[in-house]
Amino acid sequence: MVKMRKAGWDSDVTGLPIDRGYAWVIAFSCLFCNLLSLGVQRAYGILFVEFLRMFQMSAGVTAVILSAQSAVTSIAALLTQTVVLSFLSVRQTVVMGGFLGGLGLILSYFAESIYMLYFTISVLVGLSLAMILGPAVVIVGMYFEKRRSLASAIATLGGNLGSTIMPIFAQELIDEYGGRSALLLLGGTCLNVMVGGLLLRPLHLNKRRRYKTESRPEGTFSGGETTATIAKDFSNHQDEVEQSDKLLPQRKDPAPAVFTG
Repeated sequence: MVKMRKAGWDSDVTGLPIDRGYAWVIAFSCLFCNLLSLGVQRAYGILFVEFLRMFQMSAGVTAVILSAQSAVTSIAALLTQTVVLSFLSVRQTVVMGGFLGGLGLILSYFAESIYMLYFTISVLVGLSLAMILGPAVVIVGMYFEKRRSLASAIATLGGNLGSTIMPIFAQELIDEYGGRSALLLLGGTCLNVMVGGLLLRPLHLNKRRRYKTESRPEGTFSGGETTATIAKDFSNHQDEVEQSDKLLPQRKDPAPAVFTG
């Protein structure tokens, strides 16, 4: 019997989409979210050179952006796993993370100094990564038991694909539109993580639907009426109709008219 281990208690999840059906939608949604979020992070190697040109600061000051982002991501990941997921579902957390990541990159378009990037990229995008990567691992473990290793490999593949694709994509954006416009377009791309996050349906919602269906007794209709109740009401209605017919006066047809010649 398949079990779900969550918050220290075991719950029977037999009949739920474990290792089948919607579970594969979860796996590929996590792949999509990891592709965009980790891919944009890997693209900072390309953006680093553009930041040097845009703000005319030293390499050491510019490198603080990525160093601070790594620190924010590490601390926020701990808080996300222990605190945030206690109050929010994985779906809500990932959607919020996608929004923060896109917002941080879009605000970077308006940055007048490199110190503003310490907030937009180091803090906002760092929080975004923590709210996407960790919960994606959690929900894959909830939807998969026997094929968990395969599903985890599929979800992790997104980060590797993003590391290959997104730097090339960022370089093309910089060559075509410039550094600031590239940040704006990358922010819009990162907002698509919200779409993947909306597909991360919490497992307990499937369980609630199954229990609601199974709790209905056999022969019970959606309104809560049973077949026996309906048959009894119909019988009572028939009796009332018969009694009404007895109370009505009997109508006599008039005698036919006779004509004589």
